[in-house]
Amino acid sequence: MSRFTFAHVADLHLDTPFSGLAALNDALAQQLQDASLLAWDRVVDGCLAEQVTFVVIAGDVYDSDTASVRAQLRFKRGLERLSDAGIPSFIVHGNHDPNGGRWSAVDRWPDGVTVFGTQEVTHVPVVVGGQTVATVSGLSFPERHVQDNLARRFIRQDLPGYHVAVLHCNVDSDASHGVYAPCTLQDLRDSRYDYWALGHIHARRILHEHAPLVVYPGNTQARHPNETGPKGFALVDVEDGQAGVRWVEADSWRFERLDFSCAELASLAALEEQLLLSAGALGLDRPVVMRARLTGMTPLHTDLLRPGTVGSLLQALRDQSPPDVWWDDLEIATRPLFNRDARVQGEDFTADVLRMIDASDAQGMVEELLGEIERHPALIRARPVLDLDSLLAAAPELLAEAERLAIERLEGGAW
Repeated sequence: MSRFTFAHVADLHLDTPFSGLAALNDALAQQLQDASLLAWDRVVDGCLAEQVTFVVIAGDVYDSDTASVRAQLRFKRGLERLSDAGIPSFIVHGNHDPNGGRWSAVDRWPDGVTVFGTQEVTHVPVVVGGQTVATVSGLSFPERHVQDNLARRFIRQDLPGYHVAVLHCNVDSDASHGVYAPCTLQDLRDSRYDYWALGHIHARRILHEHAPLVVYPGNTQARHPNETGPKGFALVDVEDGQAGVRWVEADSWRFERLDFSCAELASLAALEEQLLLSAGALGLDRPVVMRARLTGMTPLHTDLLRPGTVGSLLQALRDQSPPDVWWDDLEIATRPLFNRDARVQGEDFTADVLRMIDASDAQGMVEELLGEIERHPALIRARPVLDLDSLLAAAPELLAEAERLAIERLEGGAW
């Protein structure tokens, strides 16, 4: 019976600068500067605690191809700890650190470390007790803007063990990240590998669950406020050729976003209190950078749009929050109060629009539109694609949305 566990790590981005947040607060800047390095330390701690058989690192070890000496030495020390425990490491480089960067502060890697080259896929056995339990194959980026389909270069060899392919790439043109080394999921399936250890997408994703198992572990530490939720790496448990994935958290700072309705609030003081309570209710076990999106129809809308209000409210939230909570931004998406019953009795253009809408036959308007489409020789061919029949059922909702958009334009500002 063959049973082992390996760690799948990607997108360390060591010594990432957090430039936008760093400009706001010197103390916060230093803590964030250390966050990616502390995350790497936690990855190593987790691998040692789990006694993994080997570790694969799927690209973007560094944040740029001019990696700092600090980042390179911290990475080397982590690999040394793994090597000292008899755990081999397999590394490819991606678009942020192609070919390992422009220069290296490290003259020799620890024993058991394989850094895959850029010219051809190479295959390295993992031997435990004289038995080859796995074969790891990898290929690094030779330059940043790789547009070739590198996945098609991976051809499973007639070698023993569980076959793991390590690659930094974009599968199926994921629009959330740059399309480097583009490939398709079908390319990966056709390769006959057992497991694809991918890097590049900063979110935990299992793209295919079996034959092959295709996984993005996400990055080890979020780099900006749009990367919310836990970050870390994957532990892959393999038994007799079957594998399962466990997620391990390694981040030292987290980014969170609140969607918060102000509809029931009558004062900025109440808003501050509720935001603080909502942040506390998250129950986070590590420092956090908070953002909130304020929504809803509220009497606070005018106050929130007044110059200086958001900045001052942010500072008040920071004053009342513990040191490990940093309020970064408030997005105002509220709407002013709108009394439709009162406005429809008015004599202005808004009242005329509301009365016209009240007199409209929503279903009749949609039926007329469908008739126009069916009489148009070019548009009628689009009917099956557009699912036009469903528009009839949605006619009242469509008219309500048209009203909302019209009043938003007439009254000014989102509502």
